[in-house]
Amino acid sequence: MCLLCTHALLNELRLPSEVNILIEGGHKNSNQAAQILGELQRVPVEILPLPVKILTAGLGCKDDHPILQAADMLAYSEWQSMSDGDPAIWNALHKPGMRYRSIPILCDERHIRAFCTRDEGAEKVNWYLKQMKREERNSAKANSGNQAF
Repeated sequence: MCLLCTHALLNELRLPSEVNILIEGGHKNSNQAAQILGELQRVPVEILPLPVKILTAGLGCKDDHPILQAADMLAYSEWQSMSDGDPAIWNALHKPGMRYRSIPILCDERHIRAFCTRDEGAEKVNWYLKQMKREERNSAKANSGNQAF
């Protein structure tokens, strides 16, 4: 869902849909998310329903990747703004003349329903991934059979 909204935003800003994705490790689902992104990274862009090219995808920690600290700070300030909490960070980032510009990526029920509807593009990606895994298994079997001799 996040990739879908990011693609729409990049299109709107007339920027290339090429992304580097860094997920903070440690959550029980972070490895699964990284694995899925790794698989999508191998799918040719022309097969994807949205031409989002994942350049890199991986896990990291805030100690090693300050950009994760920055992402937390931005998310926290956005949440504080939306929940009428402490506006200090939000106000510091939104002073007149600041180069930083907040562009919210909305993900509402309409987006989720559109994403979850049966989709020919998604079926094409699933077929490609299954085919790729099948070929990898066959190749591994062939290689293990060759090593026996």
